[in-house]
Order: sequence, then structure tokens, then C-alpha cells
Amino acid sequence: MREILLSIFKILILSSVISLPVWYFLNISLVGLYIITIVIQIVIGYIYNTWSQDRFEKNLSLKQLELQREIEETAAQATCAYCGEINLIPITPGGDNDFDCLHCEKTNAVYLNITVAQKTNLSDLPPYEISNLDPTLEETKKLFNTNENRTS
Repeated sequence: MREILLSIFKILILSSVISLPVWYFLNISLVGLYIITIVIQIVIGYIYNTWSQDRFEKNLSLKQLELQREIEETAAQATCAYCGEINLIPITPGGDNDFDCLHCEKTNAVYLNITVAQKTNLSDLPPYEISNLDPTLEETKKLFNTNENRTS
């Protein structure tokens, strides 16, 4: 309530400061000029508040989007050890990664296991052929066929 009264007081003082010199030098109606300056201040205030609020909401949504991207980069899906529900949890490499399940509200511990592997470039490798046949079985068939040919 105090802020509203202070704002009204500021509007009236500023209208007086603008209206009195204009009335004195240009001989324009003081009451009409006073009302016009009040209306202009309210319109300018409305435009400024709308612009300021829009800018604030845009900055807030950009920060939320940035925070969401950061969480997605450092988060992992973890299954609760108690109830089996999947939770999205933030992962910090050097920190405590315990989390409370959103479903059963029990505390779970997360242990990180880092695996190191060589990076390979598949385009440098020779083509790989996949066969469903057992090579030893094929060799046995060949031997069997050769033995049959000898006996006949």
C-alpha cells in the first residue's frame, strides 16, 4: 500500500513540475495540462512496465533453457535401488551423487565407474565379413565329402 501511495505522490509532483512552468510561460489551462501530464505519465509507465516485464520473462526463459541444457549434459537416468523407478539425477564427477527417489523417497547412492578405451576409426579397417556358419563345421563337411568321393 505504501508503494502505491508513493507512486501516486511521485506522479502528482512530476505533473506539477511539468504543468506549472508550461502554464506560466504559454498561458495554457493549468487543470487541463495537469490532467494531460498525469495521463501521459500513466501511459508511459504502462508501456515501460510492459516492456520491462516482457524483457524479464524472455531473460528468465533463456536462463531456464540454459539451466535445462546444463542439467541434461550433467544428468543421468538412474533406477532406484528400492522401487525400480527411473529418476533423472545430476552427476558431479568429484562430488556426492546420492539422490532421493521421487517415487518412494528413499535415499540412493550412486557410484561412478569410468572406462577408458582406444578411439578407433572404422574407415581405416578392412571390411569385416559375418558368417552364420561354423568354420569347423564347414571343414568337417569338406572332409566328409572328400572321403565319400574316395569310397565311391
